[in-house]
Amino acid sequence: MTEDEKAVADKARKDAEAKLDAIMDSFKRMDARLDSMEADKARRDSEEKERDDRARHDAARKDRFGVRKDGETFKDWSKRHDADEMAMADALRKDGDEHAEKVARDARKDAEEAEKRADAESFERWAAKEPTPGRAPKEERMDAARHDAAAKDNADLRAQLAALQTMIKGLTQETSASERDELAAAQSRADSIAAMFGERAPTPIPGESPVDYRKRLLSKYQRHSDTFATSRFDSLDSAMLHPIEEIIYRDAAGVANAPEKARAGILIARQHRDAAGRTITTYNGDNLAWMQHFYSTGEVGRINRNPNGVR
Repeated sequence: MTEDEKAVADKARKDAEAKLDAIMDSFKRMDARLDSMEADKARRDSEEKERDDRARHDAARKDRFGVRKDGETFKDWSKRHDADEMAMADALRKDGDEHAEKVARDARKDAEEAEKRADAESFERWAAKEPTPGRAPKEERMDAARHDAAAKDNADLRAQLAALQTMIKGLTQETSASERDELAAAQSRADSIAAMFGERAPTPIPGESPVDYRKRLLSKYQRHSDTFATSRFDSLDSAMLHPIEEIIYRDAAGVANAPEKARAGILIARQHRDAAGRTITTYNGDNLAWMQHFYSTGEVGRINRNPNGVR
């Protein structure tokens, strides 16, 4: 490997390492954001479950644990609350509440304590001190909208995370021997065309597949082909790409060998072997690249017709 090739390979490796570092940084930021979103989602789910539980408990408690009626004895009032507590626990058990008995017992206790407090102060003043059960419809709609937006962001982040993981896997995965051979063959083929333009074919990017590398090489020379100058090769596989390569490289070689399209001041050496095995060197390009060095600049002078100054 020549010094230029080593320099190109080192630059490609450093670029790949820098790209991998940038990807890992993005991965860490996305991971932190996902953790935050998961925690926020858990909090919202917990709040939603609390609202659902509260609504279910309120529905089961409705019309139960009423205040003492006129003429009702303490014993009858207590029996009525016993029956209400059993009915509320049965309703909550049907809804799958694992703590039905405790919830019904707490509801009864709250109702009886409220009735005791009502003896000392009016019901209106006491109710004003208690939090309003449930949430307003507008707040519920806002929560739903925030939940949907967070879910969409979460899905987008997961898609980006999957793409980054695929990219990292491609950068860190070792290239197989067969793929290395394919990459080398594609680079050698492109080098033979690039040399006609006085260039070198770009090296493969770490993690780049042979098909993607061939497509990238073709994109550099497809402008020389009238047939495929504006074509896209994204969906082509290796078999479909081969005949297109032949046409594009053939057209590019024709442009490189056309004297009228030679770049000014550039003369490109091309070598090949004849039937006897001798190396033959030919040159293609602008002939002035070597001829102009032999051009005469000419002499400039002036004839002095009166060197002695006599008129």
